[in-house]
Amino acid sequence: MATVAGVAAQTQAPQPTAFAITNVRVEVGTGDVVSNAVVVVRDGRISEIRPGAAAPTGIEVIDGAGKTLYPGFFDGFSSRGIKASDPPTVAARPGQGTTAPADFWIGNRKGITPEFRVAENLDFAPDRARWASGVTTTMISPTRGGMRGVTALLDLLPADAADRVLNPACGSAMSFRLGAGAGYPTNLLGGIALLRQVLADAQALNEGAVLYEGNTKPAWMASLEALQPVIRREMVVYFEANQAREIERAIAISEEFGFRLVIVGGREAGRVATLLAEKKIPVILSADPGTPPSTTIPADTLNQDASPMEWREERVTRWREIALGDQALERAGVTFAFSSDGTMANLLSLVRARIGRGLSRGQALKSLTSDAASLLGVGDRLGKVAVGMRANLVLMSGDFADEKSSVERVWVGGRPVLAPEAK
Repeated sequence: MATVAGVAAQTQAPQPTAFAITNVRVEVGTGDVVSNAVVVVRDGRISEIRPGAAAPTGIEVIDGAGKTLYPGFFDGFSSRGIKASDPPTVAARPGQGTTAPADFWIGNRKGITPEFRVAENLDFAPDRARWASGVTTTMISPTRGGMRGVTALLDLLPADAADRVLNPACGSAMSFRLGAGAGYPTNLLGGIALLRQVLADAQALNEGAVLYEGNTKPAWMASLEALQPVIRREMVVYFEANQAREIERAIAISEEFGFRLVIVGGREAGRVATLLAEKKIPVILSADPGTPPSTTIPADTLNQDASPMEWREERVTRWREIALGDQALERAGVTFAFSSDGTMANLLSLVRARIGRGLSRGQALKSLTSDAASLLGVGDRLGKVAVGMRANLVLMSGDFADEKSSVERVWVGGRPVLAPEAK
């Protein structure tokens, strides 16, 4: 019996191979389909797509009859695979007689580490479960603090694959959650004020302001220097915001300081879909809406749970709004990708559930492939089955949207990482 098994060792990257997949149905990733095609891969890239043609000689040939070939799927946001960093610290407070207000100063470091770089702090090994759901590429981000650091875009390859880091500076991760600990700020309003102050200081630095005296550069200057690409619009900000009012606040701050914005999480993004479309702001949407609540009260817990039925019904309504938010984004024309962060569930199964609730199959596929690649800045080399593209490919037994269809083979950069294994 043939089973699917990983063929890439965790400590050694497989080498790119030349191969051809014949008689295969190709889903390009944009809505286009090529039937009965031959797809040829050489040197890690797609070199030919020839409908109805014979395979070249001298290379491995894989019969794709009855199967469908897809671009590798994207998991748009993940926090797995980062070495733990030192917790954010609070700088020594200045003397109250010389600085006012006493708890608000340029050196405040609570939750402010935009200089942290994921690409230099990787503790990442390929996840065979993600290969088995067709995922070949992910953006890895820190999740601690308000200014979290620089994200990295990775192909799911072992550490010795020199080309696995597709972009070591994909974007700057931010949120309104600065984290616990002593010192200012201690609430949301203070956190927003601190974020704005740091951005204002970074903006002043960009305009030539002198922010310290003497010849010794203070440690906090590293944060302001790391934000220069954000201020100059050279680097996008991936801002984690779930509630509608959080999303609106993030938009307001992005407009105040002029940086490019992508919303991450976006559980209530459907509520502000029109605004997101108007502002042309993409979303990396959490694929898992959580467990649906119920209005049913089990008989054995009746005495323990006195929640009013109105409250239970409100929870169900809110969950449905979150679960159907992708459809609101689709109707509004908002570009969005999917993220599995925060759940151990299979990304493909989560997307299939969204299709079952009404998300169009075509949009779901683009959100896993071409739209995700474009959103993450690699649409010129990933996200489509097309000549010249990096050979991140997924061969499935049938339609990706069908729960009966399985992932049979996966290639990342032309390297075989998942393949049938005879048993």
